[in-house]
Amino acid sequence: MNKKKIVILFAESEFTPWKENIDFNTVQNIYNALIPEYYVVVCHMVEPCIELGEFLSEFEVVINLCYGFKGYSQSDIAGWLDESGVNHISSNYKVQNLAQDKASVEEILLECGINTPVSESEISEEDAESLYILKPRFGGCHRDIQIDLGQNLALIKEVDVHNDYCLQKFLLGREFSVGVIVNSDGDGFEALPPIEVLPTEGQGIFIAGNSFGATRKVFVQDEDLISKLKELAIVVHWTVGLEYYSRIDFRMHNDIIYVLDVNAMPNMHPTKSVFPAMLENEGISLLEFYSRCIKRNMEIREVDFKLQQEEEPTTLLN
Repeated sequence: MNKKKIVILFAESEFTPWKENIDFNTVQNIYNALIPEYYVVVCHMVEPCIELGEFLSEFEVVINLCYGFKGYSQSDIAGWLDESGVNHISSNYKVQNLAQDKASVEEILLECGINTPVSESEISEEDAESLYILKPRFGGCHRDIQIDLGQNLALIKEVDVHNDYCLQKFLLGREFSVGVIVNSDGDGFEALPPIEVLPTEGQGIFIAGNSFGATRKVFVQDEDLISKLKELAIVVHWTVGLEYYSRIDFRMHNDIIYVLDVNAMPNMHPTKSVFPAMLENEGISLLEFYSRCIKRNMEIREVDFKLQQEEEPTTLLN
């Protein structure tokens, strides 16, 4: 039986715009998991070009671990792979570009009746002394986020006209992350066990990533809360149009669960990232995880092929 030819495309943290947690440990971990079942090659990202696109397109599947490269964003890389005819396991350019746009995701979620913090164009006198969060409309890894009084952040937003920000009320409460993956049949999705981000004792202002104080992460034990978070994560995943896997971040404020962020490509570092820990806790190996993605990929390609056949005129030969 011939093994499927797979290539792992990656770039280390230093080459990515947001310095994500990725190094050769990430690649080696995935390579070791897949090599018993697949023929696997590792490819380091270079400047997107025709030659590299042609090389990658020779493989049946590309595992995309490239979270951008130098001046190219994560979605730019996905777009280049799409244009090059490369069959990759990551959401397409349109979806990834949407997921990176916090304002557009906010709009879509609100239209669908999903709770998420609402961006404000200006701060009322009543809210001037309230706590707000200012975050770049585009970007990730909790970078360049500011938390302060509404009047102070509104002034920064007004003065810094060169950058696009989302200004929202800061919701005090519990924070969670939920991974969404392809189900075992390859025709839908399931959610992984939620992780709660816990601040140091007595710390009210915090976000994942330790930018506002040390945090730790534990698996949620409340079965009712687990069920609610899982169900909502899958709804958000479908709503945004993600194709393979994602990580959805939530904040629970006054017993209401709000969507904070949608990550179209959760990091896969074996020790620094929560997504692999979620898989392990659920008893799903990396081999099983990627095999499900490949199965889903084949389903998507089959549907796309049928649609193309229906769109193209048929010529009958006598």
